[in-house]
Amino acid sequence: MQRHMEASYQFPSPWPRRLGHVAMAALLVLSLWLYQERSLLLDIAYQTFLMITEGKPQVMVNRFGVVLIQALPLAGIKLGLPLKVVLLLYSASFPLLFWAFYTLIVRVLRNDYLGWALVFLYTLIVYDAFYWAPSEQQQALGLLLVVFAFALRYPALDRPWMMGIMAVAMPALAYYHPLVFIPFFFLWAYGALTLPELRHWRYGAVAGWMVLVLILKSVFSGNWYDDNKYDTFFKNLIEFFPTTCNCPATPNSWYTACNTGIFFRSCYLWSAGISPGAAAGGY
Repeated sequence: MQRHMEASYQFPSPWPRRLGHVAMAALLVLSLWLYQERSLLLDIAYQTFLMITEGKPQVMVNRFGVVLIQALPLAGIKLGLPLKVVLLLYSASFPLLFWAFYTLIVRVLRNDYLGWALVFLYTLIVYDAFYWAPSEQQQALGLLLVVFAFALRYPALDRPWMMGIMAVAMPALAYYHPLVFIPFFFLWAYGALTLPELRHWRYGAVAGWMVLVLILKSVFSGNWYDDNKYDTFFKNLIEFFPTTCNCPATPNSWYTACNTGIFFRSCYLWSAGISPGAAAGGY
């Protein structure tokens, strides 16, 4: 039975899996081709300057996941490589991390459906996100799909090492981006509502641990940037709720949805029809 559940998240043919690798490779090639447009803009340029002058990773506002991205360019700096090579390494680090997420999902966790959800995640948003590579939210969403694929691979979570991985994964997610809790709880609720094998106390305990981590993070390691964003959000929520149509950002959102966004959202709907696992990635 366990073997059947593991296989149920894979395509009958290996070709979709291989095509996913091709998509990840294409993102890598594009990141190298257009490295200047990606690495000489705002955050990456500033962080590269700080890494060169200080010789250490640059973790901004407690988003510690960036150390994975900065490992390659920092290594290039330590080796005394030319600035062009350092910038190439920085630009390539993002699709390499995404490719690693994809490989973990489809090879180790044997979930082709969530693998393709990740492919769609990093290709359908390329219009908005390709030249704004340093967004930790993109990276956190990829890690979240890895964590959910782990839950689907081992739904019982009945071994100590499985719960140990989940115990580490929750702080890793929480400290990757402050908004990752929204898709996390969406996925966790989706799993509990649609998959009977996930309806047990250990699965709920993981969600409870995430709640505790978020509370502790807010109390003991808040920062000015996120606090300011939260203050702005709640201020606008109080001012414009429930008539959110009066919010100044609403016309821009409708324009994006009806202009560039309508094709991407249509593709997301199509991908959601592949399987429950793919639908979970379509938030």
